[in-house]
Amino acid sequence: METIINRNTSYISHLPTIKNNRHLVWLILKNNPQGLTSREIADMSAKKLTYSTVQPRVSELLYDFLIRVKGSARNLKTGMINSTYCLVSKAETKMMIENKLITLIAEHDLLIENYFKYDLIDERLKSIDKEIARLEEKKELL
Repeated sequence: METIINRNTSYISHLPTIKNNRHLVWLILKNNPQGLTSREIADMSAKKLTYSTVQPRVSELLYDFLIRVKGSARNLKTGMINSTYCLVSKAETKMMIENKLITLIAEHDLLIENYFKYDLIDERLKSIDKEIARLEEKKELL
C-alpha cells in the first residue's frame, strides 16, 4: 500500500512537468509541419527534453489524436528507421475519433453477441465502454 501511495504522490508532484513537456513537444511539432522524429524533437528542445522524455509525451499526443504518424525517416546516427510525427487539424482529429469509435462500438457489439462464448469478456467490455466515453467526451469538446 505504501508503494502505491508513494507512486501516486510522485506522479502528482511530476504532473506539471509532464504537462509542460507535452506542450513543448506539441509546440515543436506545430513549428515544423513537415514532421519530426522523437529524436529530432528532443534535439530541437534546446536541451529541455531528452529522447526518453519525448517518447512518452508523443505517445500521449497520439493517444489523444492530436498528432499522427506521417511517415518514417532513417536516423543518421543510429541507422534505424524512426516514425515521423506531425500535428493534425481539428477536422482530422474528429475523423480519427469517429473511426476509433466505429471500431470500438463494432468490437463492443461483437463481444456482447458472443458474451457466453468467451472468458474475461467483462474486462474488455468495461475497457471499451471507458474508451468510448473518453472519446465521445473529447469529441464534444472540439
